Amino acid sequence: MTAPQPTYVIGHQNPDTDTICSAIAYAALRNRQGDTYAVAARQGAIRSDTAYVLERFGIPPPLLLRDAYLRVSEVMTTPVSSLPSTASIIDVAALLRLGEMLAVPLTDGDGSLAGVVTQGDLGRFVFDGLDPDVSETIPIELHNVLAALGGTLVHEARERTLRDRVTVGAMSVESIRSRVQRDQLLVLGDREDAQCAAIEAGVGALIVTGGYPVTEQVIQLAKQHDVTIISVEHHTFSTVRLLNMSIPASYVMNREPITCSPDDRVIDVRALLASFPVLPVIDDTTRPVGLLYRSDLLKPVRRRVVLVDHNERGQSLPGLEEADVVAIIDHHRVADVVTANPILFRAEPVGCTCTIIAGLYLEAGMPIPPDIAGIMLAAIVSDTVLFRSPTCTPRDHAIAAMLEERSEVAAVDLADAMFTRASDLAGRKPRDILEADFKEYVVGSQRYGIGALELTSLNVIDPLLPEVRATMEQLQRDRSYTSLMFAVVDVVHSRSRIYVVGREQAIADALGRELRHGWHIDVDRVVSRKKDIVPILNHVV
Repeated sequence: MTAPQPTYVIGHQNPDTDTICSAIAYAALRNRQGDTYAVAARQGAIRSDTAYVLERFGIPPPLLLRDAYLRVSEVMTTPVSSLPSTASIIDVAALLRLGEMLAVPLTDGDGSLAGVVTQGDLGRFVFDGLDPDVSETIPIELHNVLAALGGTLVHEARERTLRDRVTVGAMSVESIRSRVQRDQLLVLGDREDAQCAAIEAGVGALIVTGGYPVTEQVIQLAKQHDVTIISVEHHTFSTVRLLNMSIPASYVMNREPITCSPDDRVIDVRALLASFPVLPVIDDTTRPVGLLYRSDLLKPVRRRVVLVDHNERGQSLPGLEEADVVAIIDHHRVADVVTANPILFRAEPVGCTCTIIAGLYLEAGMPIPPDIAGIMLAAIVSDTVLFRSPTCTPRDHAIAAMLEERSEVAAVDLADAMFTRASDLAGRKPRDILEADFKEYVVGSQRYGIGALELTSLNVIDPLLPEVRATMEQLQRDRSYTSLMFAVVDVVHSRSRIYVVGREQAIADALGRELRHGWHIDVDRVVSRKKDIVPILNHVV
């Protein structure tokens, strides 16, 4: 049985508050609408102001998703039926037959994988047997013998060890006395004289076939010589065949099987299945958690993904082409994500993705829980810079007012706490600051990188500027950006400063602003990456 496929709701790389809160809010809506496996996810670390929001409203962070590639855990067969390594071969054969399995994992006492027995291993055992030198050293567990034969224990010799040496007593009494070896198993019928001769010769166990009764004289003799007696209904041929299947399966298992992890990418293990029909799937403690068959890869399974707050491949998950994008909710330009089938695509010219998602709750007639209302309000406050951004619309104002009522939180109070948290740069590395809210854009053949940061004052970042500039120059070289920009917004005084590395004068000219000190541009209002910077990239010459 394959585990149900989740639908991952995820935003762009270097997630901001809108991206994180949009994923959580829309996953919650899909769950309430019947997509019970919708899971909020993220592509990167959570910013300090976003962490504050989640802590305030008691919501755990979304799942960290590295890429969109299908994982073994999403296609493997579960649950896995395993046996202890002491189990008999007949126990393994029964599980393979009844469970329609190709392999049975065997485990040690702590549950970790000891080895695997496949149908091929059983076939080789049936036709080729074991090396005689090995088989004669194999201890046989009495409970395995009884289980394999369905026998009745007439007498148990507690101090004897049985070995995998089986002889059929189809010989004279004299031959039995001369040929019987200590600790071996002797299979014979109701010949009392032969039974007594074998006991006196030191046989390990007598297996009396055909359901014949064992006389009291033989039982007493067995007690004196410490010999086990088992009575079975089978005839001799069936008894010997089943005895052969009573040895521990560990003697036929593959002790070093090729394994995989639940988190392995399917594309990485596909080649292994060309050589092995089944792979045990083990967790970090080497316990078996599933089996991966060749047939599992024939299932038409792809990761289901919902994109929120972006629709550009360059900002999305690696391997997105291997997934099924089933919906997009965004407030940016329509870019380059291609889907195989028609999808829900909701793009609106508003200041925040959570504005759209809150509207989807209202359209569906779904009440918005206070905690979800709170994080969506925080997202609107963040993305519109408390309604000062040029991207802010009357729709954002109206939705925010509704969310204030539902969450019983004032937007201005939320903004003060969030922006104060974001302005605390102590202990943060320049690269982390630069990439905390960072997006890449491709315009024609040119690549651009644009970071953004909201602070309570432009002066907060001044002590770090030399390191920030060096970091920007390094990133521009390493990633071959035509230009790299870093927009710092003063949310208290509604002004902005854009730092530029690469094509500095061309960027300033396209913005219609003066280039100051060779690398920054001052703007006397809040600037928007989406509305002020991205549109001018087509005009950089």
